[in-house]
Amino acid sequence: MKKQLTLLVAALVLIFGFTPAFGADNKIGVIDFERILLESSAGKLGKEQLEKKKTDLTAKIQAEEQNLMNFQKSLEREFMLLSQEKKDEKQREFRIRVNDFNKLKKDMTQEMRAANQSFMAEMEKNVFLIAQELGKKEGYTLIIEKKIGGVIYRPDNIDLTDKVLKSFNEQVAKKAK
Repeated sequence: MKKQLTLLVAALVLIFGFTPAFGADNKIGVIDFERILLESSAGKLGKEQLEKKKTDLTAKIQAEEQNLMNFQKSLEREFMLLSQEKKDEKQREFRIRVNDFNKLKKDMTQEMRAANQSFMAEMEKNVFLIAQELGKKEGYTLIIEKKIGGVIYRPDNIDLTDKVLKSFNEQVAKKAK
């Protein structure tokens, strides 16, 4: 996917760069989504919320793990005193608890992954909309995301990250009011 996108961007640059119809007044800009993610108020808040969620989920997993270990210890203490029927019943109960614990860990991992993907998708959507608006307003022919676009070199004067970051922070501040 990234390779196809990089080839598409390269083809667009070649077309825009060598087609006389577009001339020398092409404006190309670059944004650094990762930097916006790290420096924007929404990015910081989102990362903070994700960390809190991760901490909460980790605490739940650790509590369940401790319950499982306590059950195992009590089972080991009682094991010699139990009849074979009770031993089988307790072992079955332990296996069920282990399976439940493993399912809980898997579910919580998936929940965390989904929350992270949702956050990233929302951030990307908002940042790219702002970049599109900026591109239309300021007459850019092409705006490329630094990492996805495969940018190896770019002069600093085409970096629009600061403008997009400023607009994004202003937009988030307006929504917060």
